[in-house]
Amino acid sequence: MGLVSYVSVHNHTHFSNLRLLDCIIKPTDLIDRAHELGLSGIAITDHESLSAHIEAIQHYKKKYINTDFKLILGNEIYLVDERGMGGKYPHFLLLAKNAEGHKALRELSSIAWSNSYFDRGLERVPVTKSELLGITKKFPNTLIATTACIGGELAQDILRLNWLEDRNMLLVNEEEIQKYKKKIFDFIEFLKECFGDDLYLEIAPNTSDEQRTVNNRMVSISKYFDIPMLFATDSHYLNKEDRYIHKAFLNSKGGEREVDDFYSSAYMMSEDEVWEYLSGDFSRQEFLEMIAVSKSILNKIEFYDLYNPQVIPTIQVPQIKLQNQIDNKYTYLTKMLSDSNIQNNNWVSTCLNKLKEKNLFNDIYLQRLDDESKELWEISEKLQITMTSYYNTMAKIIDIVWNEGDSLVGVARGSATGFLSCYLLGITQLDPLKWNLPHWRHLTSTRPEFPKQILGNS
Repeated sequence: MGLVSYVSVHNHTHFSNLRLLDCIIKPTDLIDRAHELGLSGIAITDHESLSAHIEAIQHYKKKYINTDFKLILGNEIYLVDERGMGGKYPHFLLLAKNAEGHKALRELSSIAWSNSYFDRGLERVPVTKSELLGITKKFPNTLIATTACIGGELAQDILRLNWLEDRNMLLVNEEEIQKYKKKIFDFIEFLKECFGDDLYLEIAPNTSDEQRTVNNRMVSISKYFDIPMLFATDSHYLNKEDRYIHKAFLNSKGGEREVDDFYSSAYMMSEDEVWEYLSGDFSRQEFLEMIAVSKSILNKIEFYDLYNPQVIPTIQVPQIKLQNQIDNKYTYLTKMLSDSNIQNNNWVSTCLNKLKEKNLFNDIYLQRLDDESKELWEISEKLQITMTSYYNTMAKIIDIVWNEGDSLVGVARGSATGFLSCYLLGITQLDPLKWNLPHWRHLTSTRPEFPKQILGNS
């Protein structure tokens, strides 16, 4: 095995079990095993599922973010001409090059699941070729594609073509042969339109007759269309020794699924193990070229994080004139008033004016409002958001519900009743000081977080 080996582009985790028992690998174990084997990178490509990606990114950031080892996020989709009952659901592999590519994966997956239906006792989640083409036009140069495993359209057409050619030795069937050759040609041309230079032909290290037929035919297709070829293990279990555990898992809910051919080599392999499978059909030079092709993908992959800071819905608010000046001893009220952020200024000015209006403009209430200002100010700094915008927005929603929505809003809800500012903004209708309610039950900078929903029953 080389110091840095191939990139494993086709692998599953237990999130592939959403619709059918399929895999016994945890995302974290998959990543660790690939790194342990000395691979250059690992792709997660579950069956129409992106559910492993958050866990995978968190694990990668914790252990491998500062290494040359790369994580790739993808999806194994079901690509069809048209949705319909009784048809086949060929596999196809997509890898996101960057954050925009992952957005493309999410949009395509949403299309698949929103159009799901049951066929032959199983929920089906295909996408059509026209939908895939539309996504690649909308998100150009953001996705890498491979023709996937033996369950893919290209591999199935190769097997059919091979059967027809063998049969032609006994029975002339040239028209059918030409039909499948054209079908393969049209499919490749469609994929080139979608992915351009980001298209790869996939073979697998498996010694079954069908897989070897596909592998050998893929060589000529690669040369004819000038499309690079790589190998992929299509991992469903971690080690060779886990094969019978995986088989038992697949058959654990009744029935008898045939796994010996398709899954016999569907595990994470070292470079040497892959070579042991492929050496009967490929030269050492061809094998090394496929490794180089897989590693070239890394130059196209950017690391991106799916984490995004929470966003507070923000409405436009006016500058409000303060009716009464306050003493500088109220540190955070003063900060809010002098701050250039219009949300802070609007919030504090509204609250202070309401104190005056309710004849509560005294030291006790001003100090309580200053305490709440401190919590909001410090949480805003810690979370890098403007907390007052939440309350300004919520006050507007409450106002709409009361005055325009022909609805009722409860006098209060939960810990928000403890915030004097909620009372002053009309979000709640109970004075927390009158009822001796502590403000910190609602929010405190010692646990910086967004407030829970504070809208009462309507």
